[in-house]
Amino acid sequence: MVVFLAGCATGPSQVERERKAQAHTKLGGSYMAEGKFQDAYVEFQKAIEINPQDKEAHNALGLLFEFQFVKGDEAEKAYRRAIEIDPGYSEAYNNLGVNLTRRKRFAEAKEMFQKAIQNPVYRTPDAAHFNLGLVHLEMKDKGEAKKAFREATRINPGYPAARLALAQLQFESGECQEVETGLREFLRFRPEFPGSYKAHYFLGMCYFKSGKGKEARASLEQALKLEPAAPEAPEARRILNLLR
Repeated sequence: MVVFLAGCATGPSQVERERKAQAHTKLGGSYMAEGKFQDAYVEFQKAIEINPQDKEAHNALGLLFEFQFVKGDEAEKAYRRAIEIDPGYSEAYNNLGVNLTRRKRFAEAKEMFQKAIQNPVYRTPDAAHFNLGLVHLEMKDKGEAKKAFREATRINPGYPAARLALAQLQFESGECQEVETGLREFLRFRPEFPGSYKAHYFLGMCYFKSGKGKEARASLEQALKLEPAAPEAPEARRILNLLR
């Protein structure tokens, strides 16, 4: 007589599957950082095969499709799958928002960034606020863009891109006192960063408008020193000629 015993010979437990999948996801992330994108793709697929509920693998796969394989549709599917697994996954909402922005679907992108921000434990809400500001600019709403950039700088005072975006909008609307206060303090702690010439340019232009010739000259000369061929360079040189 053959007796069948249910449950005696079992496969890997869910915990074991999750652990193995996470190992593949982590390895895939390392490969991405090293520029080994095909190897990263293989590892993320292995992770998903072992544990289809691995949200981080789906999200990482989306990033790979987005920025390396240039497959926006596939990236969107991967991000949405990650969100389906965890409706509170702010990183995936933010990444999906970037994906939709790049594909000119601004209203949908705005919704994704807002959902990312709603999560109180999201580790980098400043990024979502900044991206939301960019979408508002695309939608021709500078007022809301300014609010979003200001919130990004409130959360992360050392965020260069948000600080510059806010300064540009303030400069364009004639808020030179706000530009001076924000950029002067920022440059004190971060004198050099990618795009820092813009900070010196906006600061110099505001100094000029405020009648602070000496300060304007110093800031504009620094802007030209950092980026002599910048689009703003001709205007900076024109103002410097006026200050001589």
